[in-house]
Amino acid sequence: MRIWNEAMYYFHLAPPKMKKYFFVQMDFSQKRCKTLLKYYIETYYHFIPKDVIFIDYYIENGNVDEYNIENIKQILKLKD
Repeated sequence: MRIWNEAMYYFHLAPPKMKKYFFVQMDFSQKRCKTLLKYYIETYYHFIPKDVIFIDYYIENGNVDEYNIENIKQILKLKD
């Protein structure tokens, strides 16, 4: 998680016009009943710049889930 937080810091420093993608290989935690990416989003929401797009990649079938700020608000059940 420390490296992911460092990436979010660099995203904060990047120019606003740049696209910011964070690509993660999907890993599901039976203990938490959620993916590693969803756990990160819930735990470190305050570190995440509003323009980052997260990609959760499923290696076994090549599918992806994409999360932007609106998806993240739904995951966390946040209001504007």
